[in-house]
Amino acid sequence: MIMKDKKELIDISKNIYKAFRENLKSETVFSTILKFLITAKKSCNDEEKLDKFLNTIMLCRQKNIDIIGGNNRAKNDFIYFIDNILEIKRFNNKYKIMNKELENLSFDEIHYIFGWCHRLLKSKY
Repeated sequence: MIMKDKKELIDISKNIYKAFRENLKSETVFSTILKFLITAKKSCNDEEKLDKFLNTIMLCRQKNIDIIGGNNRAKNDFIYFIDNILEIKRFNNKYKIMNKELENLSFDEIHYIFGWCHRLLKSKY
C-alpha cells in the first residue's frame, strides 16, 4: 500500500476535525480513539493492528461504553463519531471504516490523522 503524503493526511485530519466540531462537543473522543490506536499498535502487522483497533472500538461502543468515562454527552458523542463520522460497518465478520477519506488508509495513516486531530483540538484550531 502506498502511503499518502503528510500534507494529504493533514488535510484529511482537518476535515475529520471539522466534522467533529460541527456535530460534537465532548473533547474526550480523540483521546479515546488515540488510546485504542496505541493499544492496537502492539499487534504484529498493519492489517492486524487495524482489525484490533476497529474491534476494540466496536466492543466499547456495543458492550462497554462506560469504559471511556465521562458523562452521557461524552458517551453519546463517541457513539455518534463511530456511526456517523468514521462510519464503521461490519462485513463478513470484519469491521471496516466506510468514511470515504479514511476507508483505504493503513493503520499508521489513521494513527497519524488522529494524532493531528488531537493536536488541532488542543490548539483550538
